[in-house]
Amino acid sequence: MSLALDHLVNKNCFFFACPNWIYEDSLLETNALWEIANQVYLRPRRHQALSFVLPFLVCELRIANSKQYLRLLLIYGHEVSSMIGSVNHLMKQEKGMKAWVTQLNFELNLNSIGDIGNRLLEKSYQYDFICFLRFHEPHHKTLKGHWEKVELINSD
Repeated sequence: MSLALDHLVNKNCFFFACPNWIYEDSLLETNALWEIANQVYLRPRRHQALSFVLPFLVCELRIANSKQYLRLLLIYGHEVSSMIGSVNHLMKQEKGMKAWVTQLNFELNLNSIGDIGNRLLEKSYQYDFICFLRFHEPHHKTLKGHWEKVELINSD
């Protein structure tokens, strides 16, 4: 699946990281598909008033010389005010999570995303691989879909 970069440029973005979001395997290899996104997707769906409508990506960063992956959430939208409710709910549920809010006006690559992850975790990890993932489920009812890689491309 491809996602044009201009789909994200100048959008308001929330990046989330948490010290316990370091995993032994990639979302593409795990059987625990929802470890990273339980709060983002499942919990709000239990409450009709909090249906989660914001698009999100998972940014996986492999820690260099390791088999561990840091997973960051990237939630994006046009208006920060429309994002606050879902973001507030997420922040209350996930202990130790930190957020960084920005307008996306920089390149999404290993260095820029790695810097964000390190800033949020207050660490100085080196990363050697980045992957962007989106959950794909045709009907959004059973949560039996799959994670797929998203290639960020220029639309020019």
